[in-house]
Amino acid sequence: MTSYSLATVQPVLSITSLAPNPARPGQPVRLDYTATEAFGNVTATWVDWGDNSVPDLIFNMTSESMCQRANPGLNSNNCTIPGNSLVFAHAQKDPSAIVNGSIIIFRPYPQEPAYLVMHRIIKIIPPSNPYGPYTFWTQGDANPLPDSWDYTGGITSNQVIGVYKSTLTSSGPGERYDTHAYPDQGSTSSRSYTIIVNATDENDSHVQTSIGETISQNSQQIPIPTPTPPQTVPPISPFILLGIAAAALIASSVAILLAVTSRKKTGQAV
Repeated sequence: MTSYSLATVQPVLSITSLAPNPARPGQPVRLDYTATEAFGNVTATWVDWGDNSVPDLIFNMTSESMCQRANPGLNSNNCTIPGNSLVFAHAQKDPSAIVNGSIIIFRPYPQEPAYLVMHRIIKIIPPSNPYGPYTFWTQGDANPLPDSWDYTGGITSNQVIGVYKSTLTSSGPGERYDTHAYPDQGSTSSRSYTIIVNATDENDSHVQTSIGETISQNSQQIPIPTPTPPQTVPPISPFILLGIAAAALIASSVAILLAVTSRKKTGQAV
């Protein structure tokens, strides 16, 4: 008999750009990065901007469970969130702020932390005591019935990792991005932050990378030159046109008169 073990494959995470850097407080900063894996899918990436704000979650929606279907068994007809979409979500520290109808990302099976689902909330059960968790019933837009875990207790707020905010437009496989605006620095003229990006694949393998960003009160953007307005020719007044026509008519009449006079003089001389 021969024993063997499978090698753990980790995601490949790389930051491609961060701009502007330095930036001013309140100015949008964009982080572009790639998260790929040769033999699997990177399910989620977290971006911690380093300023104590709630980390952003970029989730890879690999299924079509958020697509409304025209008829059972047919391909998706109208999708709230199409398959293979990248979505932007925020962690919600206060579960009481999550409203019915919200789309959440959660771990239905705590023993499988890498298995993530994004479905819509269809029912909220408040806690029985001030310190207990909220309970959510969920259902995919493509499904005719509530999720199976609803019948065994539902999803608690401790299993929710993010609330859907928007769908992102990816420019290529594995390419992701996030934007952020840093707060005012007060009396500090300049401050540096460390942006940390974490990636998790479907096998619960993790990888992390980071980059520095400087926020300066005196940072200035390069001004965009104002384009020269196109030169326009003002319309010609009708009175000017009449004047030009009259002048042309007079000049023509004078030329004819001179020609006739010249012919008469020439005839007298013969």
